[in-house]
Amino acid sequence: MARSVMAEYFFKQDYAALRHVSKSCGVDVKDQGEIVPIQVWQAMMEKGIDIKHHRSVQLREGHLEWPDKAIVLCKPNFCPDYLRNSRKSEFWYIDDPIKGYDSITHARDIIEVKISNIFST
Repeated sequence: MARSVMAEYFFKQDYAALRHVSKSCGVDVKDQGEIVPIQVWQAMMEKGIDIKHHRSVQLREGHLEWPDKAIVLCKPNFCPDYLRNSRKSEFWYIDDPIKGYDSITHARDIIEVKISNIFST
């Protein structure tokens, strides 16, 4: 639930000035264009990041043409073959935060640290 959105916005906050681009997509979007759940928006607002205008986008194979890297936040078995088998895919499994607000903030905090370290290796 909205892990990729959190990652996209942390990336934009940390690296937009370096002219890097980030886009989030879901592997199982129920409603294309859906807004993020209010609890996810609230959790990100705690970090000073407003994602209320973000709309969900379903991942398509063509989305892998432009990035240098695709960071995948779910388990590989939930991914379509083209994503699972792409040399651009890097898997960071982060539990789906579906167990309430504490699970959302826990996932958010893990994502924030991982994104802040993305160029440190």
